[in-house]
Parts: sequence; structure tokens; C-alpha cells
Amino acid sequence: MIDSLAEGSDQSAVSQVTFAPTLDPFLIEHRLKQSPFLPGVLGLEAVLEAASLWRTGESIAEVRDVEIINGLMFRTDDPIATQVRLARRGDSVEAQLVSELRNRAGQVIDPNRLHVRALVHFGSAVPLESSTAGTPPLGWHSFVYPDDGLLYHGPPLRCLKQFAFQYDGGWGQMVAPPLAELAGPRSDIGWVLPAAMLDACVVCCGSFVFLQFGGQLEVPYGFEQIRWSRQPQPGEMCVARFYFRGREGRHSRFDFTLHGAGGEAILQVVGYRTIRVGGEGP
Repeated sequence: MIDSLAEGSDQSAVSQVTFAPTLDPFLIEHRLKQSPFLPGVLGLEAVLEAASLWRTGESIAEVRDVEIINGLMFRTDDPIATQVRLARRGDSVEAQLVSELRNRAGQVIDPNRLHVRALVHFGSAVPLESSTAGTPPLGWHSFVYPDDGLLYHGPPLRCLKQFAFQYDGGWGQMVAPPLAELAGPRSDIGWVLPAAMLDACVVCCGSFVFLQFGGQLEVPYGFEQIRWSRQPQPGEMCVARFYFRGREGRHSRFDFTLHGAGGEAILQVVGYRTIRVGGEGP
């Protein structure tokens, strides 16, 4: 996803990322109010790729303090140029995805519109906690992505196939797509996150809120910690077990683990937070 990287000093660097709403499948097939809308997990992927490119030869151990602050909406077919600004923080890198916000006349009204911020920790990864997904006691239900909802997911992002919910959270059964489906004209080599599957986990949590709390729409707001061990294989059937940790104000909080086809944990998230879109609600 990275177009270029320029080092400002030993302590900082800036990378360029251009998003094209007519070329990138994750924009063509992800729309808010019918307009291409950058998925939060793809904004996070961009900052992780930039940090990894800057710290060549080092491995990401975990990502902390992820904030998804402002969405990136495409109101025309024109590409939008963004920057990932990087700064060293000891053994970690603080990364921020920013763009110029313009009004309908093309005038810049915010030259540093912040979209995603994360603290990327490098070093030896601690093995993921051993856990099992378990089995839904009442079986599975087919998940249907709406074609006419406020938020639209197209085929490359329709990974969630079945779900099961109960009082403490639930399960999601999902199938990993080939990375090429999400990458489109970009290379499918060098991706850091299992982005499509992380998005499916987010959809699962959002669907739980929608069904449990009167049809309320909540979207990604942040993650306290994300760790992963590998990318799933194309076509791999995975199961996410997620736990609902409560609500406060406009936010809901979850923890979840994604298990691979062999049952092993391949992705763990602590402190995923959503934010309500519109309405007051309870």
C-alpha cells in the first residue's frame, strides 16, 4: 500500500499512501451512504506497513492504543493522497495516518486530518494465549450481509458466513479470501494484518450490538491491543470467539480470538471498542 518513504531524521519518517476509489477493492466494495469509505482495519494496515518498511528487518510484536478517529470518505472518483507520519518511541513507533480535508470547492479546511493512530511495538512476539473456540450450544445461523444498509460490504469483505450469539458474546465462522481479492491492482505480498478476517470479527461484534440493542449501528473506534501469529490461508475456515465486556456512553467493548482451521489461535484482540453512529439510544 505504500507509495514511498522518506526519512526526516533518525527519529521520524513520512510515507505516502494513495487510495483510489475506482481501483481499490476495499473502497469499491466498502461504502457508507453509497460512497466509498476506507475500512478502519485497512487504515491500520497502511500505518503498520509504513512502520514495518521504516524498521526493515524487525518484526512487529504487537500493536497497542489504536484509535480510529475520523473516517476517510470519497465523495468523488478522485484518488486521495494520505501520509503516514512515523516517530520513534523507544523500541516502538507511533504512526499516524493523515490527509488534507477539503470542502466541496476544493479548499483545504484541515491540512492534518487524523484518521488512524497506533503504537507499533517491535521485537519478539509473545506467543498467543492458548484457548479454544468452543461450540455454540444452539448451533449456527447463516449471516447475510445487507445490500441496502447504511454500511455496505461487497464480496471481498464478506468473510463472515455463520454466527451464534448468547448473553456473553458469541461466535463467528468465517472463510479467509485470497489476499489478491482485497489487494486488487496492488501486490498481494507484504500485507501485515489478516485485514479481511479482522474486519469480519468487527462485523460480528457490530452485529451482536445491532441485535441486542435495538438495531443500533456501531463502527470501529479503537483497539487496546492486537496480536497475531500468521495470515490465514485462502479458503481457510476460521472461528472467532468474542466476549462482550459492556457498554459505556456511545461505546461497546469486546475481546476476541480468531482460531485457525486447526483450532490454534492466530489473532487476539483485547479491548476492541465501537462507537455508535447516530441516535441517542440507551
